[in-house]
Order: sequence, then structure tokens, then C-alpha cells
Amino acid sequence: MHPSAAAPAWHAPAASAVPAAQAGRPTPPWLALGWLAAAALVAVLMLVASPQATTARGPVWLALVLMPAFALWWVQRAGRSGPAGAGALALLAAAIVLVSDASLRDAPGAGPDLQSIAKFGLWVLGLLLWLWRREELCRAFGHAPTAALAAFGLWCLLSSAWSVTPAYTAGAALAWLGLWTVAVALAQAVTPRQGALALAGALALAMLVSLLLYVLAPAQALTPMDNGRVLRLSGLFASPNNLGRAAALLLLLAALAAPGLRRGPALAVLLGAGVLGGACLELSDNRGSMAALALAGAVGLLARRPWALLALVLAAVCGALTLAVAPGLAEALGAGLARSGRLEEVTTLTGRTEIWAATWRLIEQAPWLGHGFATSRELLPAAWDDGHGWTTTSAHNLWLQAGLGTGAVGLALVLWAQAAWLKHALQSALPLREAVVAFVLLVGLTEAGALGPSVNLMSLVWMWAMALGLRARHG
Repeated sequence: MHPSAAAPAWHAPAASAVPAAQAGRPTPPWLALGWLAAAALVAVLMLVASPQATTARGPVWLALVLMPAFALWWVQRAGRSGPAGAGALALLAAAIVLVSDASLRDAPGAGPDLQSIAKFGLWVLGLLLWLWRREELCRAFGHAPTAALAAFGLWCLLSSAWSVTPAYTAGAALAWLGLWTVAVALAQAVTPRQGALALAGALALAMLVSLLLYVLAPAQALTPMDNGRVLRLSGLFASPNNLGRAAALLLLLAALAAPGLRRGPALAVLLGAGVLGGACLELSDNRGSMAALALAGAVGLLARRPWALLALVLAAVCGALTLAVAPGLAEALGAGLARSGRLEEVTTLTGRTEIWAATWRLIEQAPWLGHGFATSRELLPAAWDDGHGWTTTSAHNLWLQAGLGTGAVGLALVLWAQAAWLKHALQSALPLREAVVAFVLLVGLTEAGALGPSVNLMSLVWMWAMALGLRARHG
């Protein structure tokens, strides 16, 4: 983690990753016009379907039509090569991180709403990068971890043929492929530190807005939990868990990106992330993300010290075995960790074991192909509730989420991506990559995270971190 006199190859200048032949490629002006026409068509269709709601939000509709068209025009002009192209990609990725998990609506409606349409437009915008970064993106298919995530996205798209919600599955799969395209292009266009700072900057802005909401409109920023007995901060996000994992990710990225910067900027990054991310993580009280942050930080510090990392894993295993053979100690520790002081909150992982059982029953109904990508938002509410009217749209586990939506085939692709990453990590460790991927997987133990119930900021960050190995090979 300490800077060396000679920077490694994967910190090479951004322009070196872009083929020179692409620099002179003309920008087709019809792309922006095509986007404008498509957005206008969607607006007209929504106007016909729901005229009262649409006309009441006329300025928002105008922004949804014009802003993506402007973003496309700017990205396609600047996004071909050089510092301007790298900056355009970094800002596009930051915008995706900023809005993907944000929730600006009072309650989800029965059909597509303005927020969903805006997010979908931003996600699939990345697919247009194929028009001028095709060589870079095709190179990714020779890198096993990145290729596996692309294959998973294609399988998700194919699953719309038998999905219980075919249109939503197809849209979510296209969004996955759009994020994959942005992540792979970003990983090759800028250094890992630059990419981490861009993503951390977007997360810091989201934390700032969340804290301002907490101060100015606490009723909108706080979410009642534990049957209304506890209020936890959600802020700009839909739930405290979403906010907590975003805050933890901000702290992790800042801690990994700051070393190597000049003293002043490094202190500013660490102080800003520490204040904003630390406050949001504490107020969200997301203990799973706190634990994932600590463990992922240890992975980043020890990534180039395999024996020390092995010792840490063995210590964790010994601790688990000690708790298994000492029930009294386990009960005391569990009661101390529980927010309510009730041991069953820990033993059931706040009800997750019941959700996992319901998810497994759904998996058994379609074990090989799954029910279709991103269908848990429809299936789980009908299959499980806690007896008090609360249900969930997520399997609360990354691998169960993969099995539910994409079956054994999709789960195998996810495991292939993880196995390929682990192989590369053992051969040539990149601390930033290992820490971020470890964080995504650790969060995935108790949350669907990067896989659901649709794409989110964790999806993009996972793809970007995996693709850093591609830059290490070709940088």
C-alpha cells in the first residue's frame, strides 16, 4: 500500500490503454438525435398511459429527455481517447454510482416511473461505448474474471425467454451489460487510483446529501426498523442497509486510494471520507457492512502477504470453532451484538435464515435455468412474509440470488468469475482489486448485493474491480 519509486505497470498513463487508431474515429451525430427521439417516444407513451401524473411532472420529463441526450453527445465526443475521454468515462461511472441506489420517490408504483426510466437510461448508455471502444472491450473476453461476468449478463438476457417477468428481466440484463461496458472501459482508461477516487467522490456526494436530509427533513431520511422500535438513517437511499454498504465502500475506496497522493490531497480524501462515510455508517447501523469493511481492509493490507492473510483466515476459523464448542460464550457474544439484545436476532441473522429457506424452495422449482434474472422482486413477496406484513424483494445472499434468478447455470458463471479472480489474486495480487472484490463478496453473505434484486452501484464496482486485472495485463 506504500508508494514505490517506480510505479507498477497498472498505474501507467491512461492514454496508453486506448488504441491510437480510435482517436480519429468520427463521431456520428445521429446517435444523440436517436437517443433524443427514443426518450421522446417513451415520454409520449407514458403521457398516453398516465396523462395526469406525466403532465404534473413536465419539467422532470423535459430533463429526462434532454439530459441523457446531452450526456451522450458529450461522452461520444470526449470518450474516444486521451485525458478528456478518461474524464468523461470517470464522470459517467460516478453518475451511475450516485443515482443507482438513490430513491427519490415516495413509494414504488405499479409500473415504470420517472426514477426507474432515468436510471435505466443511464445504465444502458454504456452500451454505446461499443461504437468507439470496441477493441478495448473485446480484449476483456480474454480475461477470465471479466469474461465470466459478461457471460453471466448474456445468460441473464437469455433468461428473459422463460422469465416470469420477461420485460423487466430483459431490461435488467441490458442494464447489467451496460454497466459491464462502462466498468471495463473505465478500468482500462484510467489508473486504479483515479477510478477509485472518481467512485469515492460520487459516494461522498451521496453521503453529504443523506446527512443534509437527516438534518433538514429527518422524517424523510429515517426509516423505522424492528417493528418501529428503532429509527435508522436511509438518507438518499431506499434502506439503511443500502446506505450502510455505500458508506462502507466509500471508506474502503478512500483508504486504498489516498496512499500515493500528496500529503494535502491524501489528508483531504481521508478526512472527507471519514467524516461523511463514518457518520452515515454509524447512523445506518449496518453491522454487516461494518464487518465487511474491516475484513476487506485486512485483505487489502495483506494482499501481498499471503502467509499473513492465511494466518488471519486461520484465526477466524479458530474463533468460529471456539464459539461452536462454547455455547455460553456464543450466547453472551450474540446478545451483545444484537441491536435489541435478543439472541434470536443473531441466530436467525435478523430473519435472513427464513428468507433463505423460502428462496431455496423457489430454487427447487426451477433449479437449472432459474425463474429469470431480477425476478425476486415479484417472487419473494408472494412466497414469504414475517407474519407482521413485512416481506422482501431480495434473497439476502448473493449466491442464492443467482440461483433463484439464473439457476445452476448462472450460479456456475458467478462461481467461475470468483474462482478466476482468486487464481489471479494468488498469482499477482493487486491490493485495491482484492479489497473491493472481497468487500462485495463479504456483503453478499447477508445481502444480494451486486446481483439484486436488480443492478446497483455494487454491480458496477464489482465489475470495475475485476477488470483492473485486465489493465495489469495490458497496461
